[in-house]
Amino acid sequence: MKIPYKITRYFDYITPTEVGIYEINIDNNITFCELIDIIKNNHINDKGFYQIYIENLVEKTWGSIFKEELIDEMGIDSYHYKWLNHSIEEINKMFNLFKEPINIIIDGPGIGKLMGEEEGIRFIIHSDEKDKHANNPHVHCEYSGETIFVYLKTLEILNNKGFKNKKKTKIALKWIDYHKEELLSYWNQVVSSNANIDFKVDI
Repeated sequence: MKIPYKITRYFDYITPTEVGIYEINIDNNITFCELIDIIKNNHINDKGFYQIYIENLVEKTWGSIFKEELIDEMGIDSYHYKWLNHSIEEINKMFNLFKEPINIIIDGPGIGKLMGEEEGIRFIIHSDEKDKHANNPHVHCEYSGETIFVYLKTLEILNNKGFKNKKKTKIALKWIDYHKEELLSYWNQVVSSNANIDFKVDI
Protein backbone atom coordinates (compact mmCIF):
# COMPACT_ATOMS: atom_id res chain seq x y z
CA MET A 1 0.00 0.00 0.00
CA LYS A 2 1.19 3.51 -0.80
CA ILE A 3 0.92 5.82 2.19
CA PRO A 4 1.16 9.60 1.62
CA TYR A 5 2.46 11.64 4.53
CA LYS A 6 4.10 14.92 5.39
CA ILE A 7 6.51 15.92 8.13
CA THR A 8 6.05 19.12 10.12
CA ARG A 9 8.90 20.01 12.47
CA TYR A 10 8.87 22.49 15.33
CA PHE A 11 12.43 23.61 16.07
CA ASP A 12 11.40 25.87 18.96
CA TYR A 13 8.11 24.25 20.05
CA ILE A 14 6.34 27.28 18.49
CA THR A 15 7.18 27.79 14.82
CA PRO A 16 6.19 25.01 12.38
CA THR A 17 8.43 24.19 9.44
CA GLU A 18 7.09 21.80 6.83
CA VAL A 19 9.94 19.45 5.99
CA GLY A 20 8.17 17.94 3.01
CA ILE A 21 5.47 15.69 1.56
CA TYR A 22 6.39 12.08 0.91
CA GLU A 23 5.01 8.68 -0.01
CA ILE A 24 6.02 5.28 1.29
CA ASN A 25 5.19 1.90 -0.23
CA ILE A 26 4.63 -0.51 2.63
CA ASP A 27 3.30 -4.01 3.41
CA ASN A 28 -0.46 -3.90 4.08
CA ASN A 29 -0.08 -6.15 7.12
CA ILE A 30 2.19 -3.95 9.22
CA THR A 31 0.51 -2.09 12.07
CA PHE A 32 -0.06 1.64 12.17
CA CYS A 33 2.43 1.90 15.03
CA GLU A 34 5.06 0.08 12.97
CA LEU A 35 4.37 2.39 10.03
CA ILE A 36 5.05 5.50 12.11
CA ASP A 37 8.20 3.91 13.51
CA ILE A 38 9.48 3.15 9.99
CA ILE A 39 8.76 6.71 8.84
CA LYS A 40 10.48 8.08 11.94
CA ASN A 41 13.58 6.00 11.24
CA ASN A 42 13.61 7.12 7.60
CA HIS A 43 13.76 10.78 8.59
CA ILE A 44 15.73 10.80 11.83
CA ASN A 45 19.31 9.65 11.46
CA ASP A 46 20.65 10.44 14.91
CA LYS A 47 19.84 8.56 18.10
CA GLY A 48 18.20 11.51 19.80
CA PHE A 49 14.70 11.40 21.22
CA TYR A 50 11.71 13.07 19.63
CA GLN A 51 8.15 14.02 20.50
CA ILE A 52 6.03 12.69 17.66
CA TYR A 53 2.29 12.63 17.08
CA ILE A 54 -0.19 12.58 14.20
CA GLU A 55 -2.21 15.74 13.59
CA ASN A 56 -6.00 15.31 14.00
CA LEU A 57 -5.65 11.55 14.26
CA VAL A 58 -8.66 11.09 16.55
CA GLU A 59 -10.87 13.35 14.42
CA LYS A 60 -9.98 11.37 11.30
CA THR A 61 -10.60 8.00 12.92
CA TRP A 62 -12.97 7.49 15.87
CA GLY A 63 -14.10 11.10 15.68
CA SER A 64 -15.90 10.29 12.44
CA ILE A 65 -17.98 7.65 14.26
CA PHE A 66 -18.43 8.64 17.91
CA LYS A 67 -19.28 11.84 19.75
CA GLU A 68 -16.45 13.71 21.47
CA GLU A 69 -17.75 12.90 24.95
CA LEU A 70 -17.61 9.16 24.30
CA ILE A 71 -14.11 9.43 22.82
CA ASP A 72 -12.96 11.20 25.99
CA GLU A 73 -14.49 8.44 28.12
CA MET A 74 -12.67 5.83 26.03
CA GLY A 75 -9.36 7.61 26.66
CA ILE A 76 -8.53 7.91 22.96
CA ASP A 77 -6.05 10.62 21.97
CA SER A 78 -3.58 11.50 19.20
CA TYR A 79 -0.48 11.03 21.33
CA HIS A 80 -0.66 7.56 22.85
CA TYR A 81 -2.08 5.47 20.04
CA LYS A 82 -1.65 1.87 21.11
CA TRP A 83 -5.35 1.70 20.22
CA LEU A 84 -4.24 1.83 16.56
CA ASN A 85 -2.20 -1.34 16.84
CA HIS A 86 -3.97 -2.89 13.85
CA SER A 87 -2.81 -3.43 10.25
CA ILE A 88 -2.82 -0.38 8.03
CA GLU A 89 -5.09 -2.29 5.64
CA GLU A 90 -7.71 -2.74 8.40
CA ILE A 91 -7.39 0.89 9.47
CA ASN A 92 -7.73 2.14 5.92
CA LYS A 93 -10.85 0.03 5.33
CA MET A 94 -12.43 1.30 8.53
CA PHE A 95 -11.48 4.99 8.38
CA ASN A 96 -10.08 5.65 4.88
CA LEU A 97 -7.29 7.37 6.80
CA PHE A 98 -4.77 7.53 3.96
CA LYS A 99 -6.91 9.26 1.33
CA GLU A 100 -4.77 12.35 2.00
CA PRO A 101 -1.32 12.72 3.58
CA ILE A 102 -1.20 12.16 7.33
CA ASN A 103 0.72 14.98 9.02
CA ILE A 104 3.44 13.75 11.35
CA ILE A 105 4.33 16.44 13.90
CA ILE A 106 7.81 16.42 15.42
CA ASP A 107 8.51 18.41 18.60
CA GLY A 108 5.21 20.27 18.50
CA PRO A 109 4.06 22.53 21.33
CA GLY A 110 2.16 21.28 24.34
CA ILE A 111 2.81 17.59 23.86
CA GLY A 112 2.80 15.40 26.88
CA LYS A 113 5.59 12.85 27.06
CA LEU A 114 4.32 9.48 28.25
CA MET A 115 7.03 8.54 30.74
CA GLY A 116 5.59 5.16 31.65
CA GLU A 117 2.58 3.10 32.70
CA GLU A 118 1.87 0.98 35.75
CA GLU A 119 -1.33 -0.99 36.40
CA GLY A 120 -3.45 1.25 34.20
CA ILE A 121 -1.87 4.50 35.45
CA ARG A 122 -0.18 6.69 32.84
CA PHE A 123 2.62 9.07 33.89
CA ILE A 124 3.02 12.16 31.71
CA ILE A 125 5.28 15.23 31.71
CA HIS A 126 4.29 18.19 29.54
CA SER A 127 6.92 20.22 27.69
CA ASP A 128 5.23 23.59 28.14
CA GLU A 129 2.89 24.58 30.92
CA LYS A 130 1.86 28.04 32.03
CA ASP A 131 -0.25 27.25 35.08
CA LYS A 132 0.62 27.89 38.70
CA HIS A 133 2.61 24.68 39.20
CA ALA A 134 4.57 24.85 35.92
CA ASN A 135 7.81 25.90 37.64
CA ASN A 136 7.75 22.99 40.06
CA PRO A 137 8.93 19.63 38.68
CA HIS A 138 5.88 17.40 38.62
CA VAL A 139 4.29 14.54 36.75
CA HIS A 140 0.68 14.13 35.65
CA CYS A 141 -0.83 10.78 36.64
CA GLU A 142 -3.89 9.61 34.71
CA TYR A 143 -6.15 6.76 35.71
CA SER A 144 -9.74 5.93 34.73
CA GLY A 145 -10.57 9.50 33.70
CA GLU A 146 -8.91 11.07 36.77
CA THR A 147 -5.71 13.14 36.80
CA ILE A 148 -3.53 13.96 39.77
CA PHE A 149 -0.31 16.00 39.88
CA VAL A 150 2.63 14.82 41.93
CA TYR A 151 5.65 16.99 42.75
CA LEU A 152 8.82 15.07 41.94
CA LYS A 153 11.04 16.36 44.73
CA THR A 154 8.63 15.82 47.61
CA LEU A 155 6.10 13.29 46.20
CA GLU A 156 3.44 15.69 47.43
CA ILE A 157 0.10 15.54 45.60
CA LEU A 158 -1.23 18.90 44.42
CA ASN A 159 -4.10 19.95 46.73
CA ASN A 160 -3.45 16.71 48.65
CA LYS A 161 -6.01 14.89 46.50
CA GLY A 162 -5.22 11.46 45.14
CA PHE A 163 -7.24 9.07 43.02
CA LYS A 164 -10.57 7.89 44.38
CA ASN A 165 -8.96 4.46 44.41
CA LYS A 166 -6.43 4.92 47.22
CA LYS A 167 -4.56 1.77 46.20
CA LYS A 168 -3.87 3.32 42.78
CA THR A 169 -2.59 6.48 44.47
CA LYS A 170 -0.07 4.40 46.44
CA ILE A 171 1.00 2.57 43.28
CA ALA A 172 1.49 5.90 41.47
CA LEU A 173 3.61 7.38 44.27
CA LYS A 174 5.73 4.23 44.50
CA TRP A 175 6.36 4.27 40.72
CA ILE A 176 7.30 7.97 40.76
CA ASP A 177 9.64 7.48 43.71
CA TYR A 178 11.39 4.60 41.94
CA HIS A 179 11.78 6.62 38.70
CA LYS A 180 12.39 9.99 40.36
CA GLU A 181 15.93 10.47 39.05
CA GLU A 182 14.91 9.78 35.44
CA LEU A 183 11.84 12.03 35.70
CA LEU A 184 13.80 14.93 37.21
CA SER A 185 16.50 14.55 34.56
CA TYR A 186 13.92 14.81 31.79
CA TRP A 187 12.22 17.79 33.46
CA ASN A 188 15.53 19.66 33.84
CA GLN A 189 16.56 19.03 30.24
CA VAL A 190 13.30 19.67 28.45
CA VAL A 191 10.93 21.65 30.65
CA SER A 192 13.09 23.87 32.86
CA SER A 193 15.57 24.83 30.20
CA ASN A 194 12.93 24.94 27.44
CA ALA A 195 15.65 23.33 25.37
CA ASN A 196 14.94 21.42 22.20
CA ILE A 197 15.94 18.10 23.72
CA ASP A 198 14.26 15.16 22.05
CA PHE A 199 13.02 11.81 23.16
CA LYS A 200 11.74 8.55 21.75
CA VAL A 201 8.21 8.08 20.55
CA ASP A 202 5.98 5.89 22.70
CA ILE A 203 3.38 4.04 20.71
